[in-house]
Formats: sequence, structure tokens, C-alpha cells
Amino acid sequence: MKGKIIVITGEQGSGKTTLLLNLVSGLKKLGLKPGGFIADGFWELNKRSHFDLVDVKTSERILFCHRAMQLNWEKAGHFYINPAAVTFGEKILNPAIAAQSDFIAIDEIGPFELADKGWKKSITNLLKVMPEKPMIWVVRYSLLQIICESFGVQPEIIIHSGIQTDGWIEKVASLIQNNK
Repeated sequence: MKGKIIVITGEQGSGKTTLLLNLVSGLKKLGLKPGGFIADGFWELNKRSHFDLVDVKTSERILFCHRAMQLNWEKAGHFYINPAAVTFGEKILNPAIAAQSDFIAIDEIGPFELADKGWKKSITNLLKVMPEKPMIWVVRYSLLQIICESFGVQPEIIIHSGIQTDGWIEKVASLIQNNK
């Protein structure tokens, strides 16, 4: 599979989501319509306590995962995943919804997807149904190669968080606009 994939990468806590938010904001200012979601993290006692999943188009949000055990929520790493949030994300990644956007942001793709859970089916479907739809993925650097192999993609642009990012908005916008 080949898609127009832009990857924001870096290690845990390196500012990947912040970089994605800045990129999405800049692309919106250029008149591009976003789709997808971000995982907005919250801290308690110097640890990530939970994440909300936020629709980048509507700003609607839902509790995505929490460090505290939740009844009937599947554990993934240190967190328990809200099944309603998975459904929320799958709806956002539905091709009928995604078709209304110029690009799709997905924060973040990781171990859950490698275990054929989370957004794996939705992303695979988007790549199949809309192979030219530009997507911006957030992926930890340590998982970048295996994630790309798992989805059969070669990113067109890789942006490393924490490294000078001037000019990336224009470069990404150019790739997206070439799709229109």
C-alpha cells in the first residue's frame, strides 16, 4: 500500500502532539480542512494520568484512556482504554467522514495497533479505500519502522519533534494541496 503519509516522530514526552497541533493549526490557516484526532494528555503527580481523544474538526472530546483501572476497559501498557472512545475514533476515521477533509491526523499509532487493535482496521481501510488521502501520523521513533512495515507504507515526510520545524507547514501543505 502506498499513501501520502507524513509522520511526526520522537520519543515519549518529546512534544509530538504539540507539534501536530501546531501543524494542524497552520494548515487550517492556509484553508485546508482537517480530519482525524489528537490524544490530549493530562498530568498528575509528574505522570500522565489520562488522555482525551479530540476530534480536530469539531473539537468534540471523550475520555480515551486512564491510568486508574476502569471496569470493562482493556488494559494497554499503563492505561485502560475506553471502548466508547475507540468507537468515537473509528467513526472519525470512517471513509465517508474522512472524505470531507483534506487530510487526516492520527495521534498516535503504536503498540495497540501492532496488536491489531485500536485504529489498525480503520487505518488499513482508509489506506485501501482512499490510498491518496494525505495522513499525518504520530508515531514514537522506536516504533516508526515496524509501524510503517505493518501498514505497508513509506512516509513521504518525516518530522522529528524537538528539531527545527520551520517551513514544515508549507512543505506539508504543498503535499496535501497536490492531492486536491
